[in-house]
Amino acid sequence: MDWPHLETPPIVEALIDIQVEAEPDLDALRGLHAGLKTDYPHLLEGRQEHVTVRRDGAATQFDHLQRQRGFAVASANHERLVQFRDDGFTFNWLGPYESWVSLRDEARRTFAVYFDVIGPQAISRIGVRYVNRIEIPEGVELSTVTKLHAQVPPGLPQSVGGEMLRVLLKFEPRTIALVSSLVEAQPDPSGFACVLDIDVFQQKPLPLDLEGVWERLEELREVKNKVFFRTLAADTLERYR
Repeated sequence: MDWPHLETPPIVEALIDIQVEAEPDLDALRGLHAGLKTDYPHLLEGRQEHVTVRRDGAATQFDHLQRQRGFAVASANHERLVQFRDDGFTFNWLGPYESWVSLRDEARRTFAVYFDVIGPQAISRIGVRYVNRIEIPEGVELSTVTKLHAQVPPGLPQSVGGEMLRVLLKFEPRTIALVSSLVEAQPDPSGFACVLDIDVFQQKPLPLDLEGVWERLEELREVKNKVFFRTLAADTLERYR
């Protein structure tokens, strides 16, 4: 479907995520940076921390575990981030958004490098996620900004200082959209902001071939667009044309 073109979309982050089942070589993952240094000069460590609490009589013991999960490489301005983990890959686009084509093509290029090194046995999950921030001037009704909002029952105060909603939409047996809407007051008295987070994903069964993966990601992106354009009110969309 042809959706309206937004000249200045309210996107603050966009990402493509691909989770895999593999037996990775962390040294090999670290070595991926050498071929990407021109575009991604910064190498970042990726660790997972886990704390376990145990009771031994009257004493409490804390077991702290750190495990290396992989590495991330960042562009010079940190607006592009590529995560190479032992269980998957994520390409994050931060800062000014260009287009789906730019996001997809760079994610596809860097994922191919990861795929060749890690040699996954299976792909367990793929997804596209977009985080949008919509400014709401003071005095503007939330219902005129977004169609996804809470309805306060009659008899209760109708002046809401913020809200958080989370909705799981099943478009088909294999396509899920997790939509979160957070309305929060601005630090100054200029109004509110609505953070609309749209995460569209598919879990198993998934093809292991790269062409199949990227074809499905195109379809997931179409679902993301459907959620976005049918959630925001027409007047809101007009502000970003």
